[in-house]
Amino acid sequence: MSTDDEHDLVGTALDLFVYVPLGLVLEAREMLPKLAERGRGQVAVARLVGRFAVRRGQNEATRFVEAAVSGFLDNLAPRSSPPDGHHEPFDGYDEMTAASIIERLTELADDDLRTVAVYERANRNRVTVLNRVDQLLR
Repeated sequence: MSTDDEHDLVGTALDLFVYVPLGLVLEAREMLPKLAERGRGQVAVARLVGRFAVRRGQNEATRFVEAAVSGFLDNLAPRSSPPDGHHEPFDGYDEMTAASIIERLTELADDDLRTVAVYERANRNRVTVLNRVDQLLR
């Protein structure tokens, strides 16, 4: 090890074990209140982010549960025979689940979507199907 390396090592050791602790002792009175205030600010930001995350999670969970319940209720709705003059919008419609119908809706023209809406309202009146038709017609 050269003399310069030893000198640098001694200087670093003095900084770490003498000057830094001495500086901390002398500056602590001014630094501690600033550090505490900074810590309070960080905690406030963390709380704000946490509240946002919880609200977002609650909203997502609520939408998920509402969709699941709606789908479940749609499948429980009694099947009625179509009113006179009203036939299925497409073959097999009456036997399809709401989820199957929703998948097929994107293939339909606006007039056909309106036909589905009229037929659905007159028969099973499934909210999920009607909501999707409304979205596609916008």
